[in-house]
Amino acid sequence: MSATQAQLKNHFLNLGNQGALYVWGANGQIITKELMNMLYKTFGSNTYNRAYYDNKLKAGKGKPGADCSGAICPVSKYDTTAAGYYNRCKQKGTISTLPKNQICLVFKTNSKGVINHVGCYTGDGYVSEMASSQTNYQRKALAGNGWDLWGMPDFISNPETVQGAVATSGTTYNKIEGLIDTVAEVQIWLNQTFNAGLVVDNCYGPKTKAALVKALQITLNDLYNAGLEEDGIFGPKTKAACKVVDFGDKGMLVKILQALLICHGYYSAYLDGDFGSKTANAVYSCQGRVNIAQDKQAGPITFEKLCA
Repeated sequence: MSATQAQLKNHFLNLGNQGALYVWGANGQIITKELMNMLYKTFGSNTYNRAYYDNKLKAGKGKPGADCSGAICPVSKYDTTAAGYYNRCKQKGTISTLPKNQICLVFKTNSKGVINHVGCYTGDGYVSEMASSQTNYQRKALAGNGWDLWGMPDFISNPETVQGAVATSGTTYNKIEGLIDTVAEVQIWLNQTFNAGLVVDNCYGPKTKAALVKALQITLNDLYNAGLEEDGIFGPKTKAACKVVDFGDKGMLVKILQALLICHGYYSAYLDGDFGSKTANAVYSCQGRVNIAQDKQAGPITFEKLCA
């Protein structure tokens, strides 16, 4: 399902008009006791503890609740992270190249250059965002507030072409080595390693998903003689053949896991086949988002969720 730029803008303005609260893990739903209980069960931690969700219920019952990326979900109709939205943008660039009359998404990065926050630039010099648990919804000037990147998301229909943007569709990409943190780079890797024949468009669509599933099937057959049909369809036999990969593991199965995590926006680091702390944390985030046990291990259920 697609939306217009105006619909994206109006959605964010309405969040402000309705007094939306920042709630970790929420995707724009109305705040209720049942929702807070579900979010605590799914995302509860030392930071987002029982008191956190109880306080959000007390302050915002009957109002919309969302975290920064969850605020976009009612428009995009899919759930991903800030980095996931950036990866799926069809036009993108540094904030200095943003045309000031465009309605689009804008992003912040941390000290290591990893995207960790997203808001909506409304085409008039201002950004609407679910800013933090302390400040909730905010609408502030774009300039001087730490925005680093912008992108035109894939769910926007017929956006205006932006001069100065990196147009991901139809772009010629060269061989890459080392840091791989975009869907385009995963597509290149699949083409180079598994002869996938993908068009490098930086969009995680059905063909890229099928290529990753096929790569998983090929690897399971090579390593474990799994006897799988290499058809790119994640069915019961592929699920049953999946092995648990865990901290300290190395090899092609870990690389495929990392590639899946990149495509879903959970991982931005080296596609090195080394299951270290960054991969473990990405798996943990993914498991929390899809409401399965957060054990930082990738087994049949985690692979199934990533390949769904």
